[in-house]
Amino acid sequence: MRLRLIAFALTALAAGALLGWLMQRDPGYVFISLANRTLETSAWFALASLLALWAAAALAVALLRRVFSGRSRITAWRQTHRQRQAQRETTAGLADLIEGRWQPAREALEGAAAAADAPLVNYLAAARAAHESGDDAGRDALCEQALAAVPEAAAAIALARARMLSDHGHWRDCQTVLDAVLNQAPRHAEALALKLTCCRRLKDWQGVIATAAQLQKIKTADQASAAAATVEAWGARLAAADDPAGVRETWQAIPRKLRRLPALTRQYALALDAAGDADGAEAALKAALNANYDSDLVATYGAVRGSHPAEQLATAERWLA
Repeated sequence: MRLRLIAFALTALAAGALLGWLMQRDPGYVFISLANRTLETSAWFALASLLALWAAAALAVALLRRVFSGRSRITAWRQTHRQRQAQRETTAGLADLIEGRWQPAREALEGAAAAADAPLVNYLAAARAAHESGDDAGRDALCEQALAAVPEAAAAIALARARMLSDHGHWRDCQTVLDAVLNQAPRHAEALALKLTCCRRLKDWQGVIATAAQLQKIKTADQASAAAATVEAWGARLAAADDPAGVRETWQAIPRKLRRLPALTRQYALALDAAGDADGAEAALKAALNANYDSDLVATYGAVRGSHPAEQLATAERWLA
């Protein structure tokens, strides 16, 4: 290290001596004329002035960089501080939400949403708190804020709102929200499943049939629930028919494979019997039982009072074998 310093000092002295010799031997001459003003100086002084200007400019740039770098660091520190504070408030708000303190939960979650890493969580959790406290307008406003903050999560926000509406039995509003989702994503399984519930609650049997049919096309959907809802809907439509002709018209509208189901055959017979066509009910049950025995259909056959009870009894007795 010392040898390097000595070598550097000797080199600097030699360079200084050489530069001094050159300056004494030939100082040079610089003449500048600009706007009736002239400047005369030695070449070495002009060169030294340029170097001094360059050094001053470099120093100024370095100072400016340091100033702006310091401001950036302060800004980054403030942002990090806000994010940490938002994380603490979000955690506290979620804890309040779980423990049922709706108002503190909403205030903490909504207040931290702007600086939170995941504002969608804050807004939807705050909307849940508003919903639980009975503030429907606040719930909807927070859902709108969530949509403005994270527009790409429109479907998730709509589903969350629909579930909250269903909690309070607002089935019509829930269905309206879900229809908007399904217009954009017709095969959205969760939206279809919730819409099926809405249609059943509203006794919209045609809606149940259509929605269940959509669900049955999706492999990941609950096929058993969709099938049961379809049977329920057709049974309700059969029961709603006013006369035997209306019952038969509805029966013919049912897909052939569903007409083979004992549950729907039973509903068809009961609807005919209720509409005043007991003989038609007895004939439908007899035909179904001759094709495929079913204990529920047998019980229904015994309850139907046709115009030929003796023949009906004899038919039932033959089934004992």
